[in-house]
Amino acid sequence: CPAGKTSCNMLDTVTGPVEYIWEGSTKELFVSDSITDISQWSFEGIEKLHLGKKVEKIPEIAEKNLQITVEPENETFAVKEDMLYNKIENRLIWCLPVKKGVATVASGTAVIDGGAFGQCEEITEIVIPASVTSITKNYFYGNMKLERLIVDAANENYTAEDGVLYSKKDNRLMKCPEKKSGVVTVASGTAIISESAFTNCNGVTEVVLPSTITKIEDYAFSGCSNLEKITLP
Repeated sequence: CPAGKTSCNMLDTVTGPVEYIWEGSTKELFVSDSITDISQWSFEGIEKLHLGKKVEKIPEIAEKNLQITVEPENETFAVKEDMLYNKIENRLIWCLPVKKGVATVASGTAVIDGGAFGQCEEITEIVIPASVTSITKNYFYGNMKLERLIVDAANENYTAEDGVLYSKKDNRLMKCPEKKSGVVTVASGTAIISESAFTNCNGVTEVVLPSTITKIEDYAFSGCSNLEKITLP
């Protein structure tokens, strides 16, 4: 991409895996329709990324300000309500940083990637459909304005009580939203408090544990600067 350009279009003649690190002042990148693999690319400095019709492989995305659009004809990826999905795997990959307010995961989604919401600093609520069967580790961290998580009542794997996310599989408290405040009463029947479950819940002043608790993982209450009391049964 020529130095000084603010947008760049990759040549249609490139079809195989390509490794290229974008540098300089380029801000907008258009991936042409014949390119299939950009898994080795770095998007540092890119603000807008447009995926062409045939892109099948992408790298792990961590750029805070990256906006993504996808050609409607692309059979692998799609952006719905500012969230990037792998359509083949029914997987939510990434919530775009521009997302604000309520983030409703699309019906039919089976997997929510770890860190999918890591750059969404303005979301206040996440709604999880009945179809979700797996939420991978490092979920819902860095969402300082997140007030509640909601799970469809028909979901067989996860549930939410008072805005807090639980796994039904192992009776685990997975995540307390970082905007939660006051007293949090952990649901009866909960056996495990996950690692970093209450991380950065600065508004929480007390956590009440049920008699069913058998394990509290590392850093469960890290960053809870105003936590005054943990009440045991």
